[in-house]
Amino acid sequence: MNFTYDRVWADLVAMVRANAALLATLAGAFLFLPSFALWLFAPMPEPPTGGGGDGGEGLRFIMDYYRGNWPGLLLVSVVSTFGQAAIVSLLLDRNRPTVGEALAKAGRLFPMYFLLGIMTSLAMGFGFFLLFVPGIYLLGRLTVAGPVMIGENVANPIEAIRRGWIYTKGLGWRIAGLILLIGITGWIGFSAISSVLGVVAGLVLPTEASALVKAFADALGGAALALLVAVLTAAIYRQLRGGDSALPDIFS
Repeated sequence: MNFTYDRVWADLVAMVRANAALLATLAGAFLFLPSFALWLFAPMPEPPTGGGGDGGEGLRFIMDYYRGNWPGLLLVSVVSTFGQAAIVSLLLDRNRPTVGEALAKAGRLFPMYFLLGIMTSLAMGFGFFLLFVPGIYLLGRLTVAGPVMIGENVANPIEAIRRGWIYTKGLGWRIAGLILLIGITGWIGFSAISSVLGVVAGLVLPTEASALVKAFADALGGAALALLVAVLTAAIYRQLRGGDSALPDIFS
């Protein structure tokens, strides 16, 4: 299999250019707006400062925030995951579906897609807990399970993982490296832009307006990163299955 970073990146860019308007619509509605609302109505307060703690103060601060805001955080997670499923559905359907058709397909598979996300996240999280390296490997082997479910209409999460595991055989480290390379680069870039906008807003705007701009910038950066990851996973899957060539069900 001729899987290269150049091919994946070229396919990613081509898909974004060909579907820019539809991707912007889906990302705006399902990735940006929920995060923006969360930043507005349940912003994370400033972390505690000063010494004298036992080293667990920062962790307790984060846990307190999640305990106090878990309903909103869960809702944002569900809506964002649905949006990513719709984006992947849009990109993997060669019949160029409308936004409504992509949403309908994502809706049919979403309960199992959400469960699949929990399963793969737990597996990777456990791998990262085990000296970090196993988590990186599992990232490369499990990341296409979602596109498999959407692209091949596989409603069984275990079957989606199994197929994805076969497709990524011998490529786990290379796929993980690509995801980390693009993901970390995107995170640094979007975070830098968000920080600059926040600093500028703090200097020229009143406190409330500055907070609004910062929430907008943070939500926009997070949505852009989530969109980038969704398109990247679709591009990786397409390359594993032969790009624009037919994608027959080899397990039928």
